[in-house]
Amino acid sequence: MGAYVGAVWAYGHGGAEMERFAREVEGRWGFLRLLDPVLLPRCGLIRGEKMGGRVKGAIGEAQFSDLARPLRVIATNLRTLERVVVSSGEVALAVQASSAIPGVCAPVRIGDELLFDGGVVDPLPVDVAREMGVDVVIAVNVIPTPAYMRCRMEFEREQSAMRYHEFNRFVKFFRRTSETIAGFGILDVMHRTMLGAQMRLAEHSCRRADIVVRPLSFDGRWHDFHRPGKYIAVGRRAAEENLPEIKGLIRRHSHEPKTPDNPLAVAA
Repeated sequence: MGAYVGAVWAYGHGGAEMERFAREVEGRWGFLRLLDPVLLPRCGLIRGEKMGGRVKGAIGEAQFSDLARPLRVIATNLRTLERVVVSSGEVALAVQASSAIPGVCAPVRIGDELLFDGGVVDPLPVDVAREMGVDVVIAVNVIPTPAYMRCRMEFEREQSAMRYHEFNRFVKFFRRTSETIAGFGILDVMHRTMLGAQMRLAEHSCRRADIVVRPLSFDGRWHDFHRPGKYIAVGRRAAEENLPEIKGLIRRHSHEPKTPDNPLAVAA
């Protein structure tokens, strides 16, 4: 999703247009518009070409050289597990590769290599932005910390207790047990496993950013594409909470003699 948002922004679209694109898959069955299942899955359950098609719907067949703002897209090499920083070629194809969730989406071939989700090896590429010459880096970290996960667990327990307090002890035990079992599917377990590996990487990268914005949601799920309004609101709230610090940073850098060639570069 970071690569998708970064590509649309780097192409030149504004916030209102980006929100309109997001709301095109809003609704209960909106997620189905992104699915293109593989009949005999080997490397992934879906091809991911519909995601690439959605990017093309917003930016066409734009090349990196056509973008209004500099962009770098992060992917992972399937064979070597090395980080790949894509900065040339067709943007939509690079975004499709960066969005290929392991086990869910099939890897994407770019040149001679098979690429998939860059978040596996670098979920918050602050150093890539620095290497691009960006003076001020505002990192958006959507990966929760273990402390946040503990708070979420306690919150869910409290909500469950309030909801079923009138039930007898046996019913409450049965309900809690069934929810514990049913609450995590195979893909949820895979997603949480990847989150566990990403947490330390993301926190390490945060140290190199000037400001870190953390739009987190207690009940967020990895497949919540059909509720864009909710996550837009979460992101807006997180940005507003950091506005004083962001404005102060802008004021400090506006007095410096050196001005970056393009302060709106994106690494995703």
